[in-house]
Amino acid sequence: MTVLDPAPSSSAVTPQRDTGVGFLPEKFALALEAIAFVKAFRKKLLVEFEFAGLALTPAEARVLMFLARNEGLSQSQLAQILSCEPMTLVDNLDRLEAADLVVRKRNEVDRRVKCIYLQPRGKALAPRVQTIVTDLLNRAEQGVAERHIELIRVGLSHMTGNLANPPNI
Repeated sequence: MTVLDPAPSSSAVTPQRDTGVGFLPEKFALALEAIAFVKAFRKKLLVEFEFAGLALTPAEARVLMFLARNEGLSQSQLAQILSCEPMTLVDNLDRLEAADLVVRKRNEVDRRVKCIYLQPRGKALAPRVQTIVTDLLNRAEQGVAERHIELIRVGLSHMTGNLANPPNI
């Protein structure tokens, strides 16, 4: 059910699904829709991984997929690129390493640095994970014009960057 704000207001209000929480300003609704999409996508992805017999979390799959195209990065580089806390990445890498999907090797130049590489099992698994994620994204994008999908991607990427960088004062 779609509802509209019956009272005139100076702040923009967007049509929302009736969630029982009332009417929300458009900008707040954008954040909630983004969060709702991420939650729904993660939930479905977990189901798809389980159905495929893969014992992976979405975060582990993200690390695996990134390494499939960017092996040899240090742990700190990988954490920065993936915008996650280094300790969170270490937890994911511990599980991926225990599953014999990745290996951490000391950097030859600086032995304090550990670089991440896919094991043969990880290399074999990456295409399956990519297929599952691509199929799920294709389902999510049904009925949305390609140009809108690109606008959403570019807009969210830009907004994420705005939050990651300190404000210009």
